Amino acid sequence: MSDFKPISKQVKRSLASRIFGFAGKMINFLAPNRFLKIFAALLFMLPLSIILHYLVLQPVKQFPDSILASNDSGIVPGVLTPDHENAEWLERGQRWNELKVQYETTKTLLQLARGDSIYLVLDLRDSTLNLALKGVKLRRCRLSRLQISQSISVLKEKGLLAYWAGEPFTLQSEWASMEKNPLQIKEAPKDTLEALKYLAEPVPPPVQDVHVSLRFDRHLIIHINQVQPTSWHNVDKRLSYELDWLFISLSEKIQQLKSRSRGKPALWIHLDMNRDDALAVYRAIPDHARLAIIF
Repeated sequence: MSDFKPISKQVKRSLASRIFGFAGKMINFLAPNRFLKIFAALLFMLPLSIILHYLVLQPVKQFPDSILASNDSGIVPGVLTPDHENAEWLERGQRWNELKVQYETTKTLLQLARGDSIYLVLDLRDSTLNLALKGVKLRRCRLSRLQISQSISVLKEKGLLAYWAGEPFTLQSEWASMEKNPLQIKEAPKDTLEALKYLAEPVPPPVQDVHVSLRFDRHLIIHINQVQPTSWHNVDKRLSYELDWLFISLSEKIQQLKSRSRGKPALWIHLDMNRDDALAVYRAIPDHARLAIIF
């Protein structure tokens, strides 16, 4: 069965040009003169700019209150003021915060190693996601692509990374495009010969595409995707997964707009890896799995 091919850039540009062309025709139809066109464009841009401000710009600049309200004296003030005149003090402050992040990460790994449950270690230095137990890496998954949200980079620039990642993250919820514990249903054999046939010819498990989202505490979401293209017989599952994620995101944003709250920061990490590795990670982690990130 043929694989699902991603949409090429030329097709995307063609679709975009058609959409903008249609929008232009609608504006010309609804607003025949230049003044009405400008007025219609302003009416369209005003709600769009408000939505972008509350859903995109503001969440990136805001951080959890527990981080901003920290009274730990480990933060060097020079790091929090990029325009500090003393360059040497600024460099020492940045180095201090780097050492503090390493210290907190080491404490986190030691804390997880004392437990008796499988946990995750995301090593951003060598681009790997590891399944570990008692400090021993059971499986090392090489990442083909790694993408981090801008909010995490801002945390690092402000010297707040050690407070955010200084303790293990705990898994809160998850959703995926495939079953975590698959069940294979077989009909009972009619006789002994048919039973022997089933034993002689084992049925291989079906190939499942792996797209997983893991929501941890402290507003962290990790998206794990396979590098292989989506196969045709799994397109419906992939579409259902994407729609679930879209529905969850829109529901949260709508609730934020209703309550007029600042919203949660966009703290996410996208990981692309081999299908087998992604499947092994998803099915191996327990409920409320814990995670350590090495920066």
